[in-house]
Amino acid sequence: MIYKIYRKICELLISIRSILRVLNLKLKYPSLQIDFKTSIGRNTDIVICDGSSTSIKNCVINHGTVIRVEKDAQFEMQNSYVGFNCVISCREKIIIKSHCEIAEMVVIRDQDHLVDGTNLIKENGYSNGAIYIGENVWIGAKSTILKNTEIADNCIIGAHSLLKNMRTEKNSTLVGTPAKALNTISKKL
Repeated sequence: MIYKIYRKICELLISIRSILRVLNLKLKYPSLQIDFKTSIGRNTDIVICDGSSTSIKNCVINHGTVIRVEKDAQFEMQNSYVGFNCVISCREKIIIKSHCEIAEMVVIRDQDHLVDGTNLIKENGYSNGAIYIGENVWIGAKSTILKNTEIADNCIIGAHSLLKNMRTEKNSTLVGTPAKALNTISKKL
């Protein structure tokens, strides 16, 4: 009996801490649209630059995750789960639709560094391209999603996969580096 009470108290404290994290973000970034249904884990770093359009609704963002939205960028995520220690870096546009399951240590990045061989890499700037992740997508652990990628609804991305400059078909399973379609998901009766 005492264990059940203790667990309930711990769950309540975790919820209160998450609400305080959301409140902190709302105060820190007035343009951020985030609701109190969103749960944010400890040691999560969310940075929203002025002039960006950012909306996070009814999501779970686990501890250690970093989300950075640059000036003039658009980031939207709704009704989705983000695992531990993920990195989402948005310089242009990243849209993550409902019911996505993003496993631990996934990287989603909509830019590449430009390299010309004469200047320092950090001085060359970036090449950006939008990322769209459809509804009901499962992204396996340690996968990387890079610029100009569109993942259609109901897809599975295998662990350690790399997607860049590609558009997937609905109901596909993709694996590998670079990712290739393995099969089509169909309902079994």
